[in-house]
Amino acid sequence: MIQSIEILAENYSKDEAAEIRARAQEELSQLQQLQDDVTRIVAQYMAREKIGFNEMVRRLGISPSLFSKIQRGDGNITLATLAHIAQTAGMRVRIEVE
Repeated sequence: MIQSIEILAENYSKDEAAEIRARAQEELSQLQQLQDDVTRIVAQYMAREKIGFNEMVRRLGISPSLFSKIQRGDGNITLATLAHIAQTAGMRVRIEVE
């Protein structure tokens, strides 16, 4: 992080560096919202199906550690994993960009 700040200071004006930081913060915020959405979808599916952690891992066919990260909202999943989670939950994925 400190190295990133130094690079910004060396290569960009204060205004440009501030804009880069603001865009990075917005991107992080959007990523967190996506992760929260996946976590919510998984939790709703598990509650609806009355299944626990181990059964969900079995149904998804993923490692317990990856599923644990998904449940915590910090799993950096692929689009393929997202599609698989949605299909397992009986949903379809659609991405809209505004």
